Amino acid sequence: MKNKFTDQTMIFRKDTDDRTFYSTTISKKKADGEYENAYIRIDFKKGTDLPNKTLIDIKNAWLTFYIKDKIPQWYIFCNEYEIVDKPETVEGFASLADDDTPF
Repeated sequence: MKNKFTDQTMIFRKDTDDRTFYSTTISKKKADGEYENAYIRIDFKKGTDLPNKTLIDIKNAWLTFYIKDKIPQWYIFCNEYEIVDKPETVEGFASLADDDTPF
């Protein structure tokens, strides 16, 4: 089965001691009309450095996985995108981290 993702999405960044992780959100409309959101990991080519809350336009990406403890770990791999909007940094103010991002 082939799958391909395109369109705009916001990228969330979380830095650990030795790696940077990115995620985005997916959503679905429930029967009551409300939307339900979930985070999903998104990986990019090596050397990618996106600030937290960067809006990108995905040109080419697909769903893939790796196996950890015999359980598939799903993520999106994006190999082509354009930056639509970067978050603004106001001089003299520190950027606040979003520690509630579950990845």
